[in-house]
Amino acid sequence: MNEKSIMRESNNFNIESRTYNGGIAAYLSLLDFDKNHFRCRACEILLENGQKVTILCDGRLNLFIVINNFLHFMTYVYNTHISSTGTQIGILWSNWPLALKNENRLRNEMIASLRKNKETDVMQDNAMELFLIPSIAVHKLIYAWLNDEGKGQQNHFESSVNKVIRKFQDGLDEGKGSAVLLRYIDARRTPTQREIDLLRELGKYYPVHCIFPISWRQNTMELLKKLCKDGTVQGTNKDILQLTLNSECRFLMAVIEEELAKNDAKTITDPLRDLISDILEKLESTLTDEDHLDSPDSAVPLPERPTDFFPNHPRIRERGIYLQDEKNAQAYNRRHSAKERCSFENFSYTEYLDNIELENYEHCKNEHSKSSKFSPGLFIVTCSHRKLIGISLMGCSEGPNTLFTILYERFTEKQLNNLHVIFDNACKTLPYCLAREPKLFSRVLMQVRTFSWL
Repeated sequence: MNEKSIMRESNNFNIESRTYNGGIAAYLSLLDFDKNHFRCRACEILLENGQKVTILCDGRLNLFIVINNFLHFMTYVYNTHISSTGTQIGILWSNWPLALKNENRLRNEMIASLRKNKETDVMQDNAMELFLIPSIAVHKLIYAWLNDEGKGQQNHFESSVNKVIRKFQDGLDEGKGSAVLLRYIDARRTPTQREIDLLRELGKYYPVHCIFPISWRQNTMELLKKLCKDGTVQGTNKDILQLTLNSECRFLMAVIEEELAKNDAKTITDPLRDLISDILEKLESTLTDEDHLDSPDSAVPLPERPTDFFPNHPRIRERGIYLQDEKNAQAYNRRHSAKERCSFENFSYTEYLDNIELENYEHCKNEHSKSSKFSPGLFIVTCSHRKLIGISLMGCSEGPNTLFTILYERFTEKQLNNLHVIFDNACKTLPYCLAREPKLFSRVLMQVRTFSWL
């Protein structure tokens, strides 16, 4: 069947009006794709050996040129009908699948009503023991304190660190945060520049695995244990430790080197020794038995979304409503009157709620265009070996929720534990994921593409 006959017989894609009536999986199935086109054997070997697998994620308005090795017909559509006009690859909202419209409306109504219905089950955080600091509020106070120190504003500096300690202690009283880190902060009220760099990392509201992605490096873990026990590391062991930490977390090695060089006994101080021991204990607490991890073989696949195409990653979970979603809705309702609020039918409702939460995270100027008629476009997931994993037709602008939903619903725990994600909005996506599934995402490494900062 040639390209024109496929387009004619499917009757799902109208090139002239850029509309798309059917599900993307159903449409692509007409092209009789081999699932192996969406499978990377190199990544499977890395995963089998417990090594990190890298995926690249991006939302695109003109996507098909990127994946033309697989979607030859889509390349034809791109080159013939889209490239010359620059029209975004979205579909008319009026043609969005009715089932997804209803699902979106019911979910938005549910979130908005949670504050009134306290009996509704809301998914709670389940791994606060993996966080070194107790809350976002402490994160902000730590950064304010370190900024005062960096600018030499000594008149504000002492009061800033006292605010950190008081707020941190309040969190400890609620069973959150690390008492060892609080003692380290108290012992470093006037930190050196290297200690400031370390404290900036420790002050992030991330699980310890995201700050120190070294739990899978057994040799490094053992050398750090030896350092804590003996108080020093020398010779070849020091060279090995430097080699690893300089690439994974230079900020820690820099402080270790500073203390070893500063002290006559060539040992690190007790506060740093205790801090590293606490970090190692938390890193090891989530090392799980591979035999107990979920997998597609043991999970019952859920019904596929008509806007997604992930042939080798079926849905094994369903994104629920989290406590943070409820908090966002409450904040949104406080800010806007009933007349000003977005309707529940609007797919941007979730985006508006998420933006309230994202205000608390890293400052980012990542913005995306919107259309009142068309959906935002496609979200593409590829691996580092240029193999396409899957694509999703986005209901709202590319953002943390898009990637979180894909990873949570389609990737097993074993895959997530060995996943390295490159995404231009990773700075906000990682804390977004951790606010909902901290245990599941505690070992996922997310980074921003270099040119996204330019």
